[in-house]
Amino acid sequence: MPNALAEDMPGRIRAMLGSRIGERRASMWFDGEARLHVHEGQLQVETRSEFVADWIKRHFRGELQAAAREALGSDTVQWRVQTPTETLRTDAVPAQPVRERGTTTVRPSLRRDGSNAWRRLDEFVPGPANQLALDATRRMAQAHDELRFLVVHGGCGVGKTHLLQGLCRARREHSPQARIRYVPAEQFTNEYIHAVRAGQVDGFRGRMRRVDLLVIDDVHFLADKAATQSEFLHTLDALDLAGAQVALASDEHPRLIRKFGQSLVSRMLAGMVVRVETPDPGTRLTLAERLSVRRGLRLATEASTVISERCVGGAREIEGILSRVDAMRAVTSVTGPVSAGEVRAIFQQDDAQRGTQPVRLPEILATTCQHLGVEPDQLRGGGRHRRVALARGLVAWLARDLTAMSFPEIARGLGREAHSAVHGACARVQSLLDADARVDAGPAGEVAVRELTARLRHTLRGTSRG
Repeated sequence: MPNALAEDMPGRIRAMLGSRIGERRASMWFDGEARLHVHEGQLQVETRSEFVADWIKRHFRGELQAAAREALGSDTVQWRVQTPTETLRTDAVPAQPVRERGTTTVRPSLRRDGSNAWRRLDEFVPGPANQLALDATRRMAQAHDELRFLVVHGGCGVGKTHLLQGLCRARREHSPQARIRYVPAEQFTNEYIHAVRAGQVDGFRGRMRRVDLLVIDDVHFLADKAATQSEFLHTLDALDLAGAQVALASDEHPRLIRKFGQSLVSRMLAGMVVRVETPDPGTRLTLAERLSVRRGLRLATEASTVISERCVGGAREIEGILSRVDAMRAVTSVTGPVSAGEVRAIFQQDDAQRGTQPVRLPEILATTCQHLGVEPDQLRGGGRHRRVALARGLVAWLARDLTAMSFPEIARGLGREAHSAVHGACARVQSLLDADARVDAGPAGEVAVRELTARLRHTLRGTSRG
C-alpha cells in the first residue's frame, strides 16, 4: 500500500464510521476517546482505557469490521490500550515518535514549562457557542500570519483554558521548534514582582519576549495592577515588533474589565476578539457522555439528559456532578449504568442546601429582564408586547419555583392588584414548557423555553450564593 494512501486510510475509515453510526457518536468516540491506525493492512483501535475499549467493542465492533473490510479488504480489528505513561490525559508535548507493536505513538516527556499537561484541541467538544473560537484557535495553531493576536473571553467553565492549552499543543505539533510559553496571568504577575525585587527584570523579559507564541490565561487578573499592566503592554509591543503571536483569555470582554488601562484595552481590541458562550443542550449532552467515559462511568440515556438540562454552566459544572456521582458510587458500591435517579438525588441535595439562601423577587425580576432585554417598568406596567408578557410569566413561574411566595404576593411585587393575571401568565409558561416550545428571548434569539428557564435558574442560584 503506498505511504500516502496508508496515511490517509484512518481518515477514510473514520468517515465511513461517521456515515454508519452518525457523526455525533463518531466524533465523541473516535475523535477523542480512541484513535484509529492502519498497520500492515489491518485496522488498529487505540483507546484510553480498558473501559473505553470494552464499550467500543460492544457497541461498534460490527461497524468497525465492516469499515475495515471495505477499506482494507480485511475485517481484522486489533485493540491497543494506552499505558499510564502514554495516556492522552497527560497531554504531553510530542517527543521523538517510537515504534511499538507496529503503531507510531508519542511518548510524553516532562517539560519545565508544564506543557506535559496541555490539553488537546481534538478533545474539545465543538458546538454553536464555541465554534468560531475553536476555528480561530486552530488557525493560529497553524502559524498563519494574518492571525497574530487572539482574545478569547467568556464565563467560567466554558472551555477557554482548554482552547489556550490546545493551541499550545497543536502549535508544538505543527512547529516542533517553535518557542511557546503558556502562563496564567497570576504567574506572570508573580514572576514580574520577583524579578523586580531581585534585580532580574532583563531575565524575565527574555523569557516572556523571546518566543514565537505567548499565551496568557485569565488576563483579567491584571486588573488594578498598574505596574504589571505597563510591563505587559510593553511585552505585547515587543512581541508585535518581533512578529510573534499572542493569545489571551479573559472572563470578560476587554472593554468590560475593570481598572484596565485604556492603552492595554486598545491593544487587545486590535486583535481578533471572540466570545465563548455557555454550551447549548446538545453540546452539554455530548460533554456529559464524554466526561463520564473518562471517569469510567456509564450514564443511562436519561441520566445524561438530566445532567445536560441542569448543568447549564458548562464542562466544569458537569465534571463537578460526575465527580460527586463517582464518589457516591465508591461509598455505596453501586455498579451498572448511572441512573437518572442517582443524578437527581444529587441535584435535590443542592436544591435543599440552597433553600437556606433564598432567591428574592427583585433578583428574579432583574435577571429575567436582563436576559430578555426588557425594562422592569414594562413588567410592572400594562405592556402587552409578546416579550414583555413572556418575561412577566417567567418571573411568576420562577418565583413559584424558587421561592415560597404566593400568587397574591407575586402580583403585588409586579404592581398588580389582582393575582389572576399573574396566575394566568405562570400557567402559560408551564404550557410552553410542557409543549417544549421555542420563543423569542430577545438578545439570546430564539430559544427553547426549557433551556431559557434553566439558564435563568442557574443565574439566580449563583446570585443567591453571592
